[in-house]
Order: sequence, then structure tokens, then C-alpha cells
Amino acid sequence: MRTLAYISLLLLLTTLTRARDFASDFAFVIIDDATEAKLGPFPYDRAMYAKAIDACVRLKAKAVVLKFFFDLPKSADGDTALAAAMKKIPVVLQARLEATEGTAQSIPPRFRFGDKLLPAGERGDLGWIPLPALLDSAAAVGFVDFDRPVIPLVEEYRGVAYKSLVLCCLEQATGAQARVEPGKVFIGKGWLPVDGQNVFHSDFGELEPLQPISLASLLAGEVKPEAITGHVVILGWDSKNTDTLNTKLGSMRIHRVFLQCLAICHRQLSASQQPPTPPRTG
Repeated sequence: MRTLAYISLLLLLTTLTRARDFASDFAFVIIDDATEAKLGPFPYDRAMYAKAIDACVRLKAKAVVLKFFFDLPKSADGDTALAAAMKKIPVVLQARLEATEGTAQSIPPRFRFGDKLLPAGERGDLGWIPLPALLDSAAAVGFVDFDRPVIPLVEEYRGVAYKSLVLCCLEQATGAQARVEPGKVFIGKGWLPVDGQNVFHSDFGELEPLQPISLASLLAGEVKPEAITGHVVILGWDSKNTDTLNTKLGSMRIHRVFLQCLAICHRQLSASQQPPTPPRTG
């Protein structure tokens, strides 16, 4: 009886593990051709992103990730609207190191990755850092200094360790905080293998079948709640005008590259959470 109960538990845990596929945790809302045809060409006033966040709030999203750089001020009303909307739901902002065009904008201490300086795959003293007013409303800020599945999960900015945007996304999806140990970065019960500089190394394998949602449809109230509810929503740009990167799998739009890199890490994190091995019966 004990063995049968254990096997039943094992099957249940296996089912639950498989259920947490990428589409169960993340939704990809895009500024696509249909959005640009309706709203005009990207980029938009930041009040538009505030409306997108409000739509995600109404549909009970878990969090929102803005895949744009908000390091320079735009319209005062738009920046104010975005900062206000960000207080309604956890919102993750992105940053990057930029030695030529970057500034030495400070980042609040609450976004630091721990109290000690960690080994980091990328280091710099200048960057594209979100505006202070937006940082005040943000739940997290992560760095994106990669264009393939060789991802520095820890970056150093002005002598302080910060998380990769990939780590921030996985934290929002799992509800767990990342922690670093030699050779591994843990998130909840799973972990990602890393080298001595906390860089995750992989390659593009089978691509994740993304199911993007048009921003125009989201704003028009045409998206079914189950596509957003409980998901971490990543808002990006994916139209015919979007910049592309050359990968081993051919040309790929930039925000799809990020999504595929995130999906690789998500699969690795899920695979590391194996159910227990059943006891011997003989």
C-alpha cells in the first residue's frame, strides 16, 4: 500500500511539473503590424504603456515586464501616467550597460542582488538605466546584455551586483527569490547551471512555440481572460519594422530572441525540479 501511495504521489508530482510549461507562466503581448496600423508606428507616448498595464491589471495578470528602455524622459504626462500604472501591479523594467551612450544614473539599493559583490559576466559604470520616477514604482529591474543563450545572470553596475532580466522574469513567475551558489543559481526548488562568472551557457534547440497577443487586441478588450490571468506578461515590439538579430537558426526579431532565451532557462529550471525517485520494492 505504501508503494502504491508513493507511486500515485510521484505521478501527481510529475503531472504538476509538466503543467508548468512556458505558456503556463508567460504571455507575450506585442506591438505588431496590426497595432501599428491602428495606433501608428512605434514608439508611443508612455501613456500607451500605462493603458496596457491597466488592461493587464483588469485581467488579473501576475506581473508585467516592459521590454523597452525608459532611460530618457518623454512627455511629462506620459511618464507620470506610466509611473502611476506601475503601482497597481508588479512591473519589471530593463536596463543595460552602455559605455558610449549611457549615463551614471543610480539604481536604488533595494534592486541590488544581495549584500556582497558577486562574480559577474558583464561589468560597467555607464548604462541605459530607467528614470528615477519609474524606478520608484518598479518591482524589479534587470539587465539585458546578451543576444543569444549565453546569459550573464549576474551583472555588475558601478561596483554593485544586479540580476539579469531573465532572472527577474523567472522570479515573478515562481514567486521565489534567486540565490547564488558556486556553479548554480537557485530559484525556488530549481536551479540554473552557471560558470565561474555566473553566466548560463546553452544554445538554441527547438524553438518555443510562442503565441503572441496583439497590443491592439488587448487595449480593445478582445483578449480572453485566461490568456492573461495568472501570467507574467511580457510587453514587446514585434512588427515588420522591428530590428532583427542573426542567430544559428536564422534572422530573428530582437524581442523573440529574448523570449527564446527566457524559454530555455525556464525549461532548464523546470527540468531541475525532478520528482523523488520511488523506493525499491524488491
